[in-house]
Amino acid sequence: MKPSPCIRLPAATRVRHAFTLVELLTVIAIIGILAAILIPTVGAVRKTARDVRCKSNLRQLGVAVHLYAGEHKNFFPGGNIAPDPVNGIPRITWDKALIPYLGRAETNYEDSQRSWLVVCPSSAVQPDTPDPQYSANKLLFSASNSPLGMDRVENRSLVVMIADGCLRTDQVNTQAHAVLETGGAGLNVSTSDPDQAVSVTYGDSMIDYRHGGDSTHVVMVDASVRAFKKGTLRSRNFLAGD
Repeated sequence: MKPSPCIRLPAATRVRHAFTLVELLTVIAIIGILAAILIPTVGAVRKTARDVRCKSNLRQLGVAVHLYAGEHKNFFPGGNIAPDPVNGIPRITWDKALIPYLGRAETNYEDSQRSWLVVCPSSAVQPDTPDPQYSANKLLFSASNSPLGMDRVENRSLVVMIADGCLRTDQVNTQAHAVLETGGAGLNVSTSDPDQAVSVTYGDSMIDYRHGGDSTHVVMVDASVRAFKKGTLRSRNFLAGD
């Protein structure tokens, strides 16, 4: 009997799987949807973080003003004090006067000794040096050597002390005005009508609504920090009282 011939089985072949065009397009679509969801979320988180840092800056500046007042017979810092002709101390803006109360030991009042707390993280311009991007209420700090006494402020929780300030519109990278001007240039504050809405007329002497495009951050005289929408600030928010 002849032996039966060997039956050769076909060698096992390796099965290769690849994405079909439909599967590839589906994956790309899913990635696009996730990116569309995540990118705005990341942007919103960063914006929120900047807003929180701005409010923290203002709160610390407000506390520093109170520390200053505690050592200066309850007076606010002068908004823009003229040079001392006797000892040669240079012109001092309110933010320089706060240097010793913002964790700085130096008291030579040079620009280089300013605290970075005066720079708003939400500002479109981020300077290389700590140039102020907040402005003080001129009716409290005054632009002269005669600031107001804090005890003259009747309702401290309603009166603005320091606010988001505009950079100069005619010069690039120039610091905000030291004080919020009142009257013909800057904030039109009415002493006869405290409920009158505050309007602005001059670029670098006004409040900047840089948070969300329609909101400004301020620290009140009681050191509380608040946000105001455009058109909601009234003259009473800048007046010390009778």
